[in-house]
Amino acid sequence: MADRDVVLVDDMVATGSTMSEAIDALHDRDVGRVFVVCVHPLLVADARTKLERAGLAGIWGTDTVERDVSAVSVAPLLADLV
Repeated sequence: MADRDVVLVDDMVATGSTMSEAIDALHDRDVGRVFVVCVHPLLVADARTKLERAGLAGIWGTDTVERDVSAVSVAPLLADLV
């Protein structure tokens, strides 16, 4: 995995603690950049700071919880269900 970019996928990023630990563990294994994608980007309190300190390269989420990282809309999917 050395120097390879990694994408971590999770349903929700709230405080960033678990994700920042995962990013740290990956960097200990000499991966390249680490990106995060999630369904619910809560990003409460100092979550962004934790992730940035861990070396996060980028984060994207859906608009189930609107944040500046919300890049994917779930509205079309939900509209198709009704």
